[in-house]
Amino acid sequence: MPRPNWLQQIRESGAINHISQGRFDRLDLPALQAITNDYLLAAGPGSFPWRERQPVACRSAECDALLAGHMAGLEGELYVSEAALLACLHVLTGVQLRAQLEALHDIAADRDPTALTFFRLRFRLYLHCLEVALDQRPDVFARFSETESHEGVVVEQLLAVMDASTSGSRPDSADGFPLIWRLLWGMTRGGRRNVSQLEHLPDDTIAFALQRFRLGNMLQEKLGQLSRAYRWRHVRELVKGVGGVAHLPRARAILEKVLPKYAMWAAWEPDKERLKRWGRPAAAPHLRLLEPLFLLEGPDTTGSQRRTLLQASKSSPAEGCCELDGSSPVVPVVPVVPSSSTSLEPSYPWSPQEASNSWASTPLTPPVDPMSGMSVEERMLHYLDDAINVGPEAVNLFIYLFADLFRPESMDVEHRFTSALELRDDLSCRVLLNHLKATQNPADTPVAAAATSLAAALPIIGTRLRLQEYYGAKLRLRFRAPEVLKAAQREFCDLLLQDNTYGGRSVPGRDDDAGPAEAAGLAVQALGRAMLCAAWLREDWTGEFVDALRRMPATREQVKADFRQLEHCSDSGARRQRVHDLAYRLGASRLGGGGGGPPAASASMPDVSSMSSGISSPPQMASPPQTTIGLLAFNEVPFFVLPPSALPRPVLPPMTLPFRPSPAAGGRRPPPPPPSQPSRRPPPPVALRPPPSPPPPPPPPAEDVIMSEPLTGDRDRLRALIRAIPGVPASLTAACTRQARTEHDLVVRKLVDMLGTGLTDQVCVNLANYLAPQQQREGGGGVLLHECWRDLLLHAMRQLPAGLLDRNYKGLLLDTWNRWLDALPRLLGDRFLDDGAGGGVVGFTREAMERLSAKKTALHRSRSMNTLASGRTGRTSFVSVRSTP
Repeated sequence: MPRPNWLQQIRESGAINHISQGRFDRLDLPALQAITNDYLLAAGPGSFPWRERQPVACRSAECDALLAGHMAGLEGELYVSEAALLACLHVLTGVQLRAQLEALHDIAADRDPTALTFFRLRFRLYLHCLEVALDQRPDVFARFSETESHEGVVVEQLLAVMDASTSGSRPDSADGFPLIWRLLWGMTRGGRRNVSQLEHLPDDTIAFALQRFRLGNMLQEKLGQLSRAYRWRHVRELVKGVGGVAHLPRARAILEKVLPKYAMWAAWEPDKERLKRWGRPAAAPHLRLLEPLFLLEGPDTTGSQRRTLLQASKSSPAEGCCELDGSSPVVPVVPVVPSSSTSLEPSYPWSPQEASNSWASTPLTPPVDPMSGMSVEERMLHYLDDAINVGPEAVNLFIYLFADLFRPESMDVEHRFTSALELRDDLSCRVLLNHLKATQNPADTPVAAAATSLAAALPIIGTRLRLQEYYGAKLRLRFRAPEVLKAAQREFCDLLLQDNTYGGRSVPGRDDDAGPAEAAGLAVQALGRAMLCAAWLREDWTGEFVDALRRMPATREQVKADFRQLEHCSDSGARRQRVHDLAYRLGASRLGGGGGGPPAASASMPDVSSMSSGISSPPQMASPPQTTIGLLAFNEVPFFVLPPSALPRPVLPPMTLPFRPSPAAGGRRPPPPPPSQPSRRPPPPVALRPPPSPPPPPPPPAEDVIMSEPLTGDRDRLRALIRAIPGVPASLTAACTRQARTEHDLVVRKLVDMLGTGLTDQVCVNLANYLAPQQQREGGGGVLLHECWRDLLLHAMRQLPAGLLDRNYKGLLLDTWNRWLDALPRLLGDRFLDDGAGGGVVGFTREAMERLSAKKTALHRSRSMNTLASGRTGRTSFVSVRSTP
């Protein structure tokens, strides 16, 4: 029987084609090594021809001599040499394997600069063969007790360098990019154990490979690209660990070639959590605006080798700057003089006395906060982190407040930002930002937009004392709110007069398309109700002004209904009456010649020519003509006076403010006139004296925090259903309302469907069985179940009559019963039990649950056995029932 040709089988296996093409992933290494195993079984010598040959022992001198003889004549065939070595490296001794690897290294180490492609292929073949040998023969290469071979790390990183260089790809992130620090770690690991160099990968071979494959150029190019985009997290992934090996001579020699500014990167130790936080979508649109803060957490470009640029600026401000390996020059941090260009304090034509009493000069921001000990730059970074945690609108508020080189003018600006972030609500930050923009630029803000932003901000400002101080008192909101309301009322009255159809709609018949006058009326109503509910704001307002706020419609639907009636009104007298009613209630105005309230519907409107000498004006103000609109002071008669017919756009005379002089604000009340001198103010004409005042209106309703949340659709309906549950606390309703804004639409729809049928036993069971899987996903990375839904379930069960456990025992199927009893402990712990913490549901005890569960299980099994005995059905009789604790 002839001996099989070992090399011939290797040539015919197809492995050489895969190796020559560089497709090592298609190489079937087990099949290739099986050829060597079969050859050794049949290659042993025999004593007699009729006896079976004995196999050659693996890792023996005879095996080495046999296989080395076959590979001796393959010096010119690189592909065949590697295929043969891969096929037999598992059966060679350690000495022979090292000799074969050394011979393959001499073949691959052709450093002819003209044979770049051939060098890449040869060196790649050698590295691949060495990688397989390190993986399959750890006994030969294991020098230390660690499980990971340092030569294996070097081989892995060199192959990654070659793959990235030959493919020409430039990944967008640092993931998959060759990590220089792992390569250096693998090289220097042996040096720490008194081993001068790697046995099969000397320093000159590694340096030559890195130079030929342009690792230095690739690394510097990638660092510059990521640094210009302020993606410090990915930059950190590339250069991390350099500081641990930069002090070693062998690593320093490589770093000087591939990373010239390695000392700067080695000293860089940023906050990892901060870099991770900056990669969130909230900060992505503002990379250029936040550039000064991003640079502070970057490497120290001043040359002092501090942990970050912030640390360098705290120790000694730098005078120069350097570049981040190809990136644009970095501007050093220099002291900035606070500017007044971003002042948020509005300038309105108030009296000098009120201005001096209301405005107090605030000190500039100190370089170091005496309370926290943080510098201005550290506080800005801390504020940015908090804003990113809240959301994108909080980041917009941060940029708006600290846009001037991120240096606050005063501590008030910092307190204004921190008080807004205490709400931890991104939508509230947007509302407060719109309020600040309208306050800072009153001339560029439309009247309707100013009224809408103020109406949305007042309920939020009223929830915190700090918000009332820094968004109310510091911005003189008690003066500005009536001024904005008066401007909105003027605009409403002007639009009501200019519109010949008195608030006609641009598209008749459509309720969602309001005309100009109706839109202005809705803005006035929203602002008026918000001001009425803000009890903390109306301390210095006159009673007449508050009465005018109470006369406004309570809801938007009432305003829309008034305009619908006006639109469909055909009688001219009735139309004028409705116009008068709208002007009186929304615009705090009335038609000239009328009384203190709106005239009766049947009364005819008086003619201007039949009126007496006119309207009495405030002191030092000429009496306006009868054909113009005269504005009386709010502290006398809190409404406008309109002519009986529509006139061109009128010119409004100045108006007085609806305030009483406040001694608390620093002002002094004017001394009363002497008894001998009568008042200089003439009494109003008889024709304009109001009728006897009606009985005082009821006190304004308290601010409804629950209904102030802007919700629509299913979320609004869910809020109404929760409020309809008997005895539900206001705090629980508010918590569920806030949480409903963040829940998924399907979750909200499911809760609406379950609660829409009313509070019954089955609703509580369905609610528990639906919330239990949500709770079960907490440990698996799912959405956490908020505590308010658990409290809602417990409250709903307590509102049902006693005997809920007995009724469900009789009405539920066994599977539903078991799932319900399993869901309650997972959701509520022991709170639903009578003896649990915080009170439980009547009748829910461990003994009663175990007793009823065992009884229900036994009854179900009995029925199943009876069904099998009678043969009435072919279904499975027994049901797997889990034991209930």
